[in-house]
Amino acid sequence: MKGLVSWKSDHLREEWDGEVEICVKQGSNINLVFSCTDLGEGQITLADTDEVQVVTSRFLYYGQQVATQVGVRGRFSQHADALVFEGAWTDPIDGTGEWKFTIDLDTDAMPELRHAAASTDKDATSGEERSFNDMLSPGQVTEWYPVDVEPARPGLYQVLLERQAGTVEYANWNGAEWSLKAPTANASSSIHPRMNAGTGDIKSWRGLTEAGAMALTW
Repeated sequence: MKGLVSWKSDHLREEWDGEVEICVKQGSNINLVFSCTDLGEGQITLADTDEVQVVTSRFLYYGQQVATQVGVRGRFSQHADALVFEGAWTDPIDGTGEWKFTIDLDTDAMPELRHAAASTDKDATSGEERSFNDMLSPGQVTEWYPVDVEPARPGLYQVLLERQAGTVEYANWNGAEWSLKAPTANASSSIHPRMNAGTGDIKSWRGLTEAGAMALTW
């Protein structure tokens, strides 16, 4: 066994547990195959980063012929003897809402994972970035657009970079050019214009849907 996986629904007062059966580190990605007792088997590819990521997991229920494409968002944190992914699981055919989703990987058995993600202090993240990071679900973000397609309005967007395959970062579009988010030290951190789309660093971008914008309104 490579690790443990769990699903928990507070509103249903229900919890499911399973095992990570295969874990393979490939470059900047961690590929996982897992199972849930008496329920089904799944597969997910997560980026080797401590940034929040939004991905799709494949899950095949026992007795079904076609796998479900499940929306997952969350982040890794490094512990003494484990690499832990914590986030949310949203199954489109379930209809009961988000489940808390946790993957606990044994780094004693897989030392190659120990350097994957450093523990981060979420309180040190700016309010703007924290709201975009922590509240997203698959229905609240648009599809990925190539960088030569310009956003309709200025704002903060998720971007994929040519030099970091699979890693989601954040960039500001001012209506004319891109600038990447500087490393965040405190709530006063700002957009730092150290590169724009013309450099070729930004490969693609996505933003909030109307539902996402409404969800982040306070």
